[in-house]
Amino acid sequence: MGVLKEVLPRGFGFAQPLTGESRDDIFLNETRLAALGAAQERRPQALLLLGVIEKGDGKRSAVRARPLDLRDARTASLLWDRMLRGGSRGLDVERLRTLVPSLPVALPLLFVLLDELPGDMDLLDPIVSQMPGSIWHEPALRPILHLAPSAARGDVFLEALRHDPEAALSLLVDWNAKRQPLVKAAWLETLWRHLPARCATLVELAQSTGPSGEPEERLQWARRGIDLGVGDRATWWERIANAVGELAASPAGRKNAPDAAMDDWTPLAVAPSSVVRALLRRWYPAIAAALQTLESVANWSREQAAIRADVLLKDLDAQDHELAERWVPPRALGENTELPVRAQMLTARAAEKWASRYLQSLGLGVRDVSIEQLQPSPKEWVAMDLQVDGRHGVDVKNCRRTVNGGMRSGRWKVKAFKADAAGRKVTLCGVSSPYTRFDGNGTLSVSGRDSGGEYMLVLGVTHAAEVDQLLRSFRDVFDAHTPARTTLKEMPAWAWDYPAAHYRKRNDALIALRAAAGDGVSVLARRWHRELPPLLWSIWNVESPGFAQLDDQQRAFLRDLGEAWRKTQTGDAVPSSVPRLPWLYLFTLHAWLRWRRSGRPSDAGRLKALFRSCPEPSAETDEPFEELHEAVDEDEQDGEVSEEPYLSTRTGGAPLAAGIGIADPAHTLDYLLDALGVLDQHLSAAEFQRIERFTFHPNGVLTGTYGDGKRRTLLAHCGGLLEKRMVECGHWPLTFGRNETCACGRLICRMCSCCTAFGQPTCPHEVERKERAREVLSRLTSPRTWRRRSSRS
Repeated sequence: MGVLKEVLPRGFGFAQPLTGESRDDIFLNETRLAALGAAQERRPQALLLLGVIEKGDGKRSAVRARPLDLRDARTASLLWDRMLRGGSRGLDVERLRTLVPSLPVALPLLFVLLDELPGDMDLLDPIVSQMPGSIWHEPALRPILHLAPSAARGDVFLEALRHDPEAALSLLVDWNAKRQPLVKAAWLETLWRHLPARCATLVELAQSTGPSGEPEERLQWARRGIDLGVGDRATWWERIANAVGELAASPAGRKNAPDAAMDDWTPLAVAPSSVVRALLRRWYPAIAAALQTLESVANWSREQAAIRADVLLKDLDAQDHELAERWVPPRALGENTELPVRAQMLTARAAEKWASRYLQSLGLGVRDVSIEQLQPSPKEWVAMDLQVDGRHGVDVKNCRRTVNGGMRSGRWKVKAFKADAAGRKVTLCGVSSPYTRFDGNGTLSVSGRDSGGEYMLVLGVTHAAEVDQLLRSFRDVFDAHTPARTTLKEMPAWAWDYPAAHYRKRNDALIALRAAAGDGVSVLARRWHRELPPLLWSIWNVESPGFAQLDDQQRAFLRDLGEAWRKTQTGDAVPSSVPRLPWLYLFTLHAWLRWRRSGRPSDAGRLKALFRSCPEPSAETDEPFEELHEAVDEDEQDGEVSEEPYLSTRTGGAPLAAGIGIADPAHTLDYLLDALGVLDQHLSAAEFQRIERFTFHPNGVLTGTYGDGKRRTLLAHCGGLLEKRMVECGHWPLTFGRNETCACGRLICRMCSCCTAFGQPTCPHEVERKERAREVLSRLTSPRTWRRRSSRS
């Protein structure tokens, strides 16, 4: 007897034997397969009776073949005899012979198949389906009861449950051991009441089988498993999250009031975040929605503020081209720079149009003042590019991304802050754009291979005095010197943030969370409070959960931040908003300087933990912040051009600032803390104390001046040019310890070897450095060098 294993396209096939002395495959030629009759009898896994011979080469071949008939009494007798010869294993064979007289082959065949192919239910199920359901109550069939249909097994179980609960439990355990589990939550609940001494077994069974039933029932068993400490805890938490998730999605009629017992269930203190969120969605949907809104700030900010650059450029019309043409300086005409300058001007017009659309998407009325340059109208365009709600002027700044700095480049210049006719300062709106060029057809397109992956992105807004005012206000934190700004002002990426209208959803979410955070009585309430970053609690003037487990530097940072933020607030109302990105960036830098001046050990990387929700506490330790900070990024590889995408950063994922609802699309805060971590490693406490004055420039450059007047740059961005392409490098950040320091005291960029900015007097050491590099490159690429290498190879 065998099972048809496969039928090949050429017309022959092979069968796997179930009985007989050998288990080698049996060959069936086209004639034998044709003798099987209908197509269904020639399908793989068809049961066959075979006459077999062994050839001289040892291979086996069928000389006869026919489908196995479950009504064939002679085959049944042979199968029963085989079972008796092989040992009946305690089976009542004589009783079994009489159970299915209409299909005498069925039962012995099941036993044979269980021996030969125990896990192949595709073979077993068709046989089982032809057997009458009433026979499964027969005690002689208990060894194969796990093969019975679910309905028949359920009837047998319920009968056992009525007379002998222990026997009923043994059925469930046996079925589970044979990998044919059938368990209902209601059955387990009945056994729980009747067999209190077998609670652990029932809980283990509940975890291994995942009983069917209502989500409330499955939730109850998961809670029992955690309470008893039986089974895998992570699996129980997952079951709870799934069951509660089903309840949260259930019709309104099933959404009863919050479960007080669940709210105060002690193990929730160490519940995973997924469980906490599921419980909040079930019973406190407003809190869950507010948390989700806060966490998705980075995503929906990007969706609202970004557009594919190639799509926007194609949307420019004839008037846009005419306007951009007027902006091309006369000195650019006829020079090699003419086409690049034209591309830059047209891209600037695209930035204006995208800024207008973005502001309109916030529900603001926007007037395109810039396009009025083409009309004989009042010259309001001299003071502004856009006008919002008929009152507020907006000056759009096209912040072209640099090759190695991307959106984080600091070389975005603003020659002057404009004012409208009434003397009101005009708001700046920064738009990050990629490099563009005119192709051979005169069409403006995005430079680079992946033009479809480049975006125009609104970075935010600022005003004339924002950074200067902040630098003055943080002197209470650390008195860093700030030089007076020149007429040429650089706007770093951290100087921008989105307007209040952009953050309406976030602010509503913060108000809801602040109001709900006052309820910290239940275990669930205290646990979901840990979902909020410690930084947010400090802004709210409340000690964060786990504050005692923070290190000294983290606690000092939170205390200083809370005090500095409260000084910006007016009135007695509890603040519900959060700082703007420039405020947070500059505070972080000043707080670090203050801590380093104290002479205590510093690890700026650990401050990252304060921007994230508290980690999921474990039952074994109460040190949630033990390993939360990230390692400082590895040094970048030397080279002229980095392969980093313009709209992604090395940190990956959402920016740190997004933890408290600040978009920070350039991840500037992540990079700052990475850079400060490098300084912690390379600037010793003794060396730090030797620096008498720290100077922070509005463009983001941090320098230290020693007692002898020597100045050393600690943090900067590259202002040099990539000579091969004659474009700004913009690599950021340059950090003391990671980047070499030139003899002039400035940091040397790895990408372009510059230590001075374009337009400034060139450092003689930079000239020598680049000349040496050119000489080395010339030698490496000379024909003589290549001939020498070829001869060696």
